[in-house]
Amino acid sequence: MAPTGRVGTGLLGTFGLALAALMAYTLAFEGGQGPGSGPEVVRDRDTAEVAVFFPDSRDWSHFRRAIAACVGRGLARPVVEGDEAVVVETARLGRRVRFSWRGIRGLGETREEVDRLASRPRPPVAIVGSSTTVLTVALAEALRDAGSAGPVLLVPWATALTVDRPGSGRGKARLLDIDRGRTFRFCPDNRQLAESVVGCLLGRDAGRPPGRVFLVVDPHDPYSVDLTDCFRHAIREKAGAVEIVDRADAVGVPTVSRPPGSVPNPSATESSLADEVWTSAEDGPADRTTWVVLPLQGEPTRRLLAGLRRRASWHSADEGDGPLRVVCGDGIGRETLDGPTGDRPFPIWCASTSTARAADHGVSNDTQTLAEIVSAVLLAVERSPTAGPSAGDIRRGLMKLDLPEGDRAAFGRPLRFGADGERLDDPGHVLAARPGSAPVEEFRLGPAGRWVADRGGP
Repeated sequence: MAPTGRVGTGLLGTFGLALAALMAYTLAFEGGQGPGSGPEVVRDRDTAEVAVFFPDSRDWSHFRRAIAACVGRGLARPVVEGDEAVVVETARLGRRVRFSWRGIRGLGETREEVDRLASRPRPPVAIVGSSTTVLTVALAEALRDAGSAGPVLLVPWATALTVDRPGSGRGKARLLDIDRGRTFRFCPDNRQLAESVVGCLLGRDAGRPPGRVFLVVDPHDPYSVDLTDCFRHAIREKAGAVEIVDRADAVGVPTVSRPPGSVPNPSATESSLADEVWTSAEDGPADRTTWVVLPLQGEPTRRLLAGLRRRASWHSADEGDGPLRVVCGDGIGRETLDGPTGDRPFPIWCASTSTARAADHGVSNDTQTLAEIVSAVLLAVERSPTAGPSAGDIRRGLMKLDLPEGDRAAFGRPLRFGADGERLDDPGHVLAARPGSAPVEEFRLGPAGRWVADRGGP
């Protein structure tokens, strides 16, 4: 899934001051072509190629800013830039890395492009992608079929723990097991997201479990199905034997599109759910709250939030957070939570794959994870035993990463991987928009295992 709000919102920009000299360079290994060259330019045989599979050009814009952040920290030097490819060299040994964008949207096209790249005499050492679970599965399947000498897969946003078993129709498989041992996930998985939000909310609610939980799932969305299972497990494990009301029929389909930034209109089904949820909250025991868990994509989450606001029967922030708690995964982000505090008749708790300290490390919410990917690739290339690293060299380099959060090559949080390719240190945070609280609050897991406010800073 994509970053904040599942899709980045920035416009294609320049590299900034750190890459101001970039356009002055032209290199012989670029076949005499300067900036603006597409991804098919001639490559030097020792240049490590990384193919970036993002369907949306805005995500490629964020990736370029992530490269710029690494240059700004002295992890690389700029060499040449084109609209669809960027070349940098590592800081110590001057080894070149070429990041090229593939703006491919379809499943068939994704597999075909991976096959084409993997069949080259010198294939890419890594592939970055993608913005959805379905496209990430397509990448993993194609790389598995390409064999053990093909590129490794670096996952920035797909959080699903399990997916439909590729091509078999026989149940589920772990996403990272499709191309086992050669897939590295830089974001939290859905299990980590669900456990973080549930644990944080219970901790901030003085350990008081809910009286009833409405668990809403979109059965046609693999991300939603997987995250729902993870939320159910986290609630059972941390809150005990609470009543869980499963709602697989409550996510409607909007009849018309809406202008960007406008208030979404919930469907009749979603409005009916809002009525049911508020009735439960109003009639429930005074010492127990009602939770509605929305493990959904951004758009249905925003529609249900709008329906809950319209039906709200509690508006007094002087009396605390009220009887209702809304719990989300990472389908929405700061831009949804920010807004007038008078429009918060209930608290919203959601997972975040970025941290409050991102800006202190030269990155944004949209680029923190991408900058970690670029940094990890640069380190693996730098530490390769040969000037022209193979995909195997990159894999071994990533497995050996052990960056503490204070390392110059890190961006405010530790970076290391387990044998299965999952990130060992949960990189996520929890966001909370509460009634009467102007700024969005952020929480992180402290050293004593307690959730504490994170206000940024060193």
